[in-house]
Amino acid sequence: MSTSPEALGLLVKTVQHRHHRALDGALGEVGISLVQWNALREIDRNPAASMHRLAELTFNSDQAFGTLAARLLRAGLIERRQGPGRVLAHVLTTRGEALLKEGADRHAAVLHASFAALSAGERDTLGRLLARLARPLSTGPAPDASSTLTPAQQANRDRIQGERETCRIQAQGQGLKGEAVQEAVTDCLSKVDLVVAKRMGCAQAAVPRP
Repeated sequence: MSTSPEALGLLVKTVQHRHHRALDGALGEVGISLVQWNALREIDRNPAASMHRLAELTFNSDQAFGTLAARLLRAGLIERRQGPGRVLAHVLTTRGEALLKEGADRHAAVLHASFAALSAGERDTLGRLLARLARPLSTGPAPDASSTLTPAQQANRDRIQGERETCRIQAQGQGLKGEAVQEAVTDCLSKVDLVVAKRMGCAQAAVPRP
């Protein structure tokens, strides 16, 4: 019996809620909320990002992120500097960097404990499936029948996109930023290609995707 979309949605929400409560409790011990710590993380990962982009990355509206940024400014965790043109860039203060680092250990501990019941292979599979679901929903017209992918082609494209998203998340989890993230993703994908080639019994390593 297949699981209904409603049941899947409830399961995802349940895990998300459990993570949120556990992370808020762990980060609260160092004097910061999950919402604030997440903002510090995205500001650190995305130097010179606009307010609008930071709002998107932290799952906030522009107005809500503006209020959050003002709170972080008052707390002495970030500061604003003049960026290109009239853009104001947000950067972490020394205190903000310290809280981000201290919170990262607690954040990782909560998530490791939460996913401990899954094997490495199960986590990879879950990551690929969630990455597929996280893609923006199509709002355009239905594709022409002549351009429709075969099931095998669709499965391969989904696998590649899922692997790319998994590699990106891993790179950001290592504290990489900017171009370093893309370089790590490319290296990660080339290793994934090599593993797939070996599994298929290929004599030559797969060529890394750009």
